[in-house]
Amino acid sequence: MTAKTAYVATTFDVQTAEALIGSELPGTVVKVASEPYDYVVKETGETMTLTHRYEYQLEDKPMVESQPIAPENVQVFANDLLEA
Repeated sequence: MTAKTAYVATTFDVQTAEALIGSELPGTVVKVASEPYDYVVKETGETMTLTHRYEYQLEDKPMVESQPIAPENVQVFANDLLEA
């Protein structure tokens, strides 16, 4: 069995977040298609191009097909916020 890790954005303070380390949350970590990106294996230095990431999903939420945002659209959106 392979362990999978996902980062979950929260508004917990540091003390609460540290208390939760090692806890299990209800839900699953699922593999989702993404834009290609390079990943370097720390142990070997090998560079691999991956086309997926892992996301945390609650058990009671239906799985929704991911639609990654293209990098050029992210920059445009960020620029729009800065100009507002």
